[in-house]
Order: sequence, then structure tokens, then C-alpha cells
Amino acid sequence: MIAGELGAPPEELFESFDPKPLAAASLGQVHRATLVGGRPVIVKVQRPNIKSQVEADLLILENAARFAERRSVVARESGAHEIIAEFGGALMLELDYRLEAYNARRLARNLEPLTGVAVPEVIREFSRERVLTMELVEGVEANDRDAIIAAGLDPEEIADNAVRAAIKMILLDGFFHADPHPGNVLVNLDTGVLTFIDTGMVGELGLRQRLNLVGLLYTSTKNDPRALAQSLRALSEPFRETDANAFDEAFARHVGPLMDVPEGEKLDLAGIMSTSMDLLRDAGYRPDPQLSPAMKAMTQSAEFMKALYPPGHASEFSAKAVEMTRDLVWDGVTEERVSDFAKKQATYAAREALQQLPSVEEATNMWLRQVRKGRFEVKVDTSDLAPRMDELRGMVRTITLGFLVVGLVIASAIAATAPHVGTFNWVRDVGLVVYLVALGLAAAFIVDFVRRAARSRQEANLRVPGGGHAAGKG
Repeated sequence: MIAGELGAPPEELFESFDPKPLAAASLGQVHRATLVGGRPVIVKVQRPNIKSQVEADLLILENAARFAERRSVVARESGAHEIIAEFGGALMLELDYRLEAYNARRLARNLEPLTGVAVPEVIREFSRERVLTMELVEGVEANDRDAIIAAGLDPEEIADNAVRAAIKMILLDGFFHADPHPGNVLVNLDTGVLTFIDTGMVGELGLRQRLNLVGLLYTSTKNDPRALAQSLRALSEPFRETDANAFDEAFARHVGPLMDVPEGEKLDLAGIMSTSMDLLRDAGYRPDPQLSPAMKAMTQSAEFMKALYPPGHASEFSAKAVEMTRDLVWDGVTEERVSDFAKKQATYAAREALQQLPSVEEATNMWLRQVRKGRFEVKVDTSDLAPRMDELRGMVRTITLGFLVVGLVIASAIAATAPHVGTFNWVRDVGLVVYLVALGLAAAFIVDFVRRAARSRQEANLRVPGGGHAAGKG
């Protein structure tokens, strides 16, 4: 496999190569090796013919899911085929190690501002679709508290670093390691650095999904089952007729006792989420498939804290996550980043607008079809050109001011979250005032936009067809 992918056998490419696997799994295995010059690496090699085997297995699972959905209400309501399709798509992506290499580089860039966390470096010249070479990472699994303490390291600090990394990946960047179980997160006993390995499975979330997850974390800290139920509904989609009030009441009855724990004891987050998923399904809600990996990753991060913090520690994952989210957002807000964000969003909007315009080829073909029919029509409406130009200029001014107001809302909302410390109090106060003013301006723009739209529709209905038109035929 190595010779086929890299063009030469391992004894010619590496200074040393251990033929005995360091680890083995269903899709591939990992070998220790040394680059020319002495740098230790690991080489991940895919099993021969595994792609065709996986495709055959997935086809069997898909057929079984379709069979189950035809004969079982539970299977249909659970979206069995959709679950298999999501799982199969992720699994097929894992078979291309070039994607895993890209994921590793992207995660490494995103986590670079944080201390105490890392992602292994990819050795590009020895990596292809079915062979991946990365720097060797030595360490113990991240939940091995005894080994971490024996090495003279602080397990609580390592737990905080793990949670901070998870929060940045999931809630801020929206691109995250989707399988951070202890075997994929190693702690170097010499440095205390926590390294995320095996980046084949990742997840991505949009801004709205991330905001909903932040809301879920926040409500979970308030010991309010009804608020938590509302947050979970925002993260789900109905697959049949639902009753939101009935769900909230059932949720409060079943989950309320799980959240009512003595002060100083930790919530059983995994138990709460498991019960919540059952209640959602029974009520006709299905969690957004894209959010499932994120919630799993957050649950696994919570397990790190449970393993690394001392028994009876009062810290809660949700409370720490909310605190870290606020700190990371505040640290990441700079003039340059806000400017870059605004430019990027403007570029996206312009690109989307251009995609809606007909292409030159389409317009030309439409004109030629008219010519082939022996005629073409040109219609020019000059009856209200001047008023329309004035209206267009007004719309451009309104849109421009609207962008500025949106920028004010975002910037002032961020500033209003400044912590009550030192000289930053005035930033929070000013930010709050500007935020309220910007909201008022935004409301005025919305009213003006609705008024303009209504007036335009009324004028269009009153306009007499043919008035002021000049038509020519040839």
C-alpha cells in the first residue's frame, strides 16, 4: 500500500519503519517510523480493498433501514435511513486520508491561539489518499488522572484546556473534532500539552446552530427544566404534528428531578441528554442531524472534567463552558477581526446576488430563439424612469445605512458583554447605549422597508398596461 501510494517501499522512504503495528482498527493501522534525519513519525496505512467492503456494508444497512421504515413507525419517526446516510457519508470521507490531513491543518490553525492544546503536524510529502504520515505524539489518554498527577501535572488545568478547546472548536469556529474520546486525546506527561489525534471525523455548524447551542448551555446552568426544553426544541425539527406545551410539561416532570441535585454535586449530563432525546422523539421532534456530533463532542468534553477533577468538585461543565465562551469571545474581538468579518459577509452577499443574475449565454440563447421564430420584441418602458431611479437611489442609501446599523448592533452587543473589571466598565455602558439606539434604528428601517414595498405594490396594481411603452417587431 505504501509503495503504491508513495512510489517506493517504506525501507527506501524512511530511515526506519516498524513492521509491527503500533495500533490497528477496522479501516487501517498505524506504524512507528523515523524520517531521514531522525524525526519520529507515525504512518497510517489503509487496509487493502476496504473501500469496496465499506460500500457493501453500507448498502446492506441502507436496505435494512428502508425495510424497517416501511414496517415500523418508530423507525420512520427516528429517521433510520437518514441516520444511516449521515453515518455512511462520514465513514466514506474517513477513507480519504487527504481530507484527514486537511482537517488536522485547519484544526491546528484554529487552536493555535490557545495554550496547552495541539494537533499533530502532517508530513505532506509522505501523505496521500491511503497513506498518512504525521508527527509522533507520545502521551497517556486524557482521562488517566493518576498518571497525570504522578507526572507532577495539574489535572484540573488540563481539563480546563480540554473544555476551552472544545468550546472554541464547536461554538466559536463551528469546525470541530467530532470524536474526542479519551483514546483520541493524549496528554504529554513531560509538557502537559493535550493533543487531539485522528481528525478523520469532524463536524461543522452554522452561526444559528452555534447560537442555539450557546443557549442550551446557558439554560442548563439555570436549573430550569422548561427553559432547557425550549432550547432543545430550538435545536430540533418536528417530523409529525407536535404540542410544544405538552412536551415542556413532560420534560419538566422527567428531567426536573435529574437537575435537582444538592449543591456541590455534578449533574449527570449524559443521563439528562439521554432522557431528553427520548422525550424529544416521543413528542415528535428529531434533533438536527448536524448537531448530533457537536452534542456528542460536548458530552465527551464533560466526561474529561468528571475524570480529571477531584471527586465532589463543585465545578459544572455547563457553567465553565458559558464562562469560557464569554472569555474567548471577548479575547477574540479586535478591530481587524470585526473588519474581516464584515468584508467576508459583504463578499458572500455580492456573490449570491451575482448568481441570481442570468448569464450572458442564457440571455443570448433567449434572443436567438426569438430570431429563429422570425421575430423579436424589444420593449422599453420610459413612463416612470426618473421616479424609479430616485427610488433605486433611495433603496441603495437604505441598504447602505442598514449594513451600518447591523454592524452597530453586532459591535455594540459584543461591547455590552465586557466584564465588570477595571477600566472596561465604560465600554460596557457605552456599548449598551449604542446597542439600544441601533435596535431603534433597525426597527425604523424595517418599518420604512415595509412601507416602500407596500407603496410599490400599490403603484404596480394601478399602472395601466401599455402606457408609455414603445414596441418594435422585426
